[in-house]
Amino acid sequence: MADGKTPLMQGEETAPTAPPPAYDDAVSPPHMAQQQNQYGGQYAQPGNTVYYGTIPQSPSTVVLSPPPTNAACPVHIQCTNCGQQIITKLTYITGMTTWLACMAIFVFGGFLGCCFIPFCVDSLKDVRHTCPNCGAHLGTFRKI
Repeated sequence: MADGKTPLMQGEETAPTAPPPAYDDAVSPPHMAQQQNQYGGQYAQPGNTVYYGTIPQSPSTVVLSPPPTNAACPVHIQCTNCGQQIITKLTYITGMTTWLACMAIFVFGGFLGCCFIPFCVDSLKDVRHTCPNCGAHLGTFRKI
């Protein structure tokens, strides 16, 4: 304390007496040479000459639409097969709901042929979504 310096805390080191190095000396040491990156261009530390090579193209982002398994109406999505933006084509197919309705009608007295009515009602059938361009199957909406 007699020399005019502030007292140090326990574990603290003395402050450096020399001024800090210049910015260029601190960031670009002389032993660092120019290097070549994976795209053929060269790069260097800041303060050195930079040689530009080919600029890599950023990968294109592909947005995949979820399969239309929760819609009984046409859906606007991107086809996973042809990649076009489309509105799905619907096809109604016999599913579990159709058969359960048939059995329920038969059990409750529809044994004279009325039990086959559910096979004529589209709202009791599963819905199959297809691409109108390429015909690819995109998903099936099942009632049950």
